[in-house]
Amino acid sequence: MGRIEELDARIHERMAAMDKRIADRMAALDARLGCGSSGHPSAVGMVKSMSMNAMDQAEESSNFLGSAEDQWNFDDERIFRLWNMVRYSKLVENNDQYRYIAGGIQFNVLHSGFSIGDTDGDHVNACALEGSPIIYLCSGAVRYSRLMAAAYFGCRARIVEKSFAECFRDMAVMWVRRGNTFVSSAHAEEFAQAHGLVKVLEDPKLLVKATMLAECTLIGVIGHELGHQLLGHCRHNREQELNLEIQRNQEREADSFASSITSEMSEKGLKENAEYLTWIGLGTIIWGLAFAVVDYITKKRYHKADEDQTHPDPVERLFNFIKANPMTVKSLGVDFDDVLRLLAEAKIDFNVIR
Repeated sequence: MGRIEELDARIHERMAAMDKRIADRMAALDARLGCGSSGHPSAVGMVKSMSMNAMDQAEESSNFLGSAEDQWNFDDERIFRLWNMVRYSKLVENNDQYRYIAGGIQFNVLHSGFSIGDTDGDHVNACALEGSPIIYLCSGAVRYSRLMAAAYFGCRARIVEKSFAECFRDMAVMWVRRGNTFVSSAHAEEFAQAHGLVKVLEDPKLLVKATMLAECTLIGVIGHELGHQLLGHCRHNREQELNLEIQRNQEREADSFASSITSEMSEKGLKENAEYLTWIGLGTIIWGLAFAVVDYITKKRYHKADEDQTHPDPVERLFNFIKANPMTVKSLGVDFDDVLRLLAEAKIDFNVIR
């Protein structure tokens, strides 16, 4: 094939890609307006809409930042779109019981200054309320996911001086120091300034990628809490105290449910070559690593024993995800040795937290 033919073929490829892009936009718009057969936005339509809008708006960095006072947060609209992606996933919609229960669940963002029981809006946490069809996602969890994503892409682009493992370790130390899972807007900004993560916010392309990865992380978190509600974990008698083994097994069941959600989306991402969707697996792995490192530091500092924990060991949960999603993990080029290496690198000089 000569140069002219090659150029002609390339132009046709670009035109075909443009046609597909327009068709995808129209399908996504139809889904968001409820024009599909199911009468509500589909998860696929939402993913395409979110990812394409993100790339189109890469020049407008403000679209991916929180408010001026809390730029490491997301606005509620963006978070509720993530909830809808999980709520209307195939796993939920194709199961009559799941779909019925999910239809009555109220999803909320727990902002700074508000609390539900022992859960504060600045906690790195999400919760499904016992005895109520309500799920809360804390602002602290949003900030933490954004810091992790910024650290990941900042380190890959080499605009952050420390390695990803070192940033990870430092975030875990901040987490423990701030009252164990307490990350306010001021704490997030302080950490970002100290580690050069603000450079990611200043780079439009990196900001888009970091935003998408943070969203993918939160999809897994929301999926876990939805699993608690759909699997009946929140409907037991509050006066009846569950033993620790039952509580841990319920956490494993919710992890498995969330894993199925992320697996479904990641599989579609691989088929459609949608980079955004394949990052859902990466987001879950990074979140799992965060909990593993925090758990290690907490035990080191407070001498907590595993017997006291209501959740399974974080490393077990992380490896369960890797084993349950081999295709997703393979697509990321990650294996057990990589995870073990990251964990080992993150456990550097724990004297810093004393």
